Amino acid sequence: MQGENTAGALISWLSRLERKVEDLEKHVAEGNSEQTTKSLATCDTYLKKLYARAKEHVFHTADGPQVVQDLAKLKVRIERVRKSIARSHPVSPWLSGNLQEVSIQEQLA
Repeated sequence: MQGENTAGALISWLSRLERKVEDLEKHVAEGNSEQTTKSLATCDTYLKKLYARAKEHVFHTADGPQVVQDLAKLKVRIERVRKSIARSHPVSPWLSGNLQEVSIQEQLA
C-alpha cells in the first residue's frame, strides 16, 4: 500500500516538474532572463529531489523503468535549455554546467 501511495505521488511530482520545465522553456523563448534563472534553479531542485525519492521508493518496483525514462526525458529537456542559455549568455558557468549534484544520465544508463 505504501509503495502505491508513493508511486501515485511520484506521478504527480513528475507532472509538476514537466509543467515547470514547460515554463522554463517558455521563459527562454520570451528572453526573460530573470524568470529563466529562477525556473532553471527550480527545475534542478525538483529533478534532484524527485530522483532521490524515486530511487528510494520506486526504481525497484514495476513502475521503475517508466519513471527512469520520464526522469531522463525531463533531464534532457533541462540540459537542452541550459545549453541554449550558455550559447546566448556564455559568462555564467552555473547556467552552462551540468547538474553537479546528481548525474542522472550516468545513473540511469
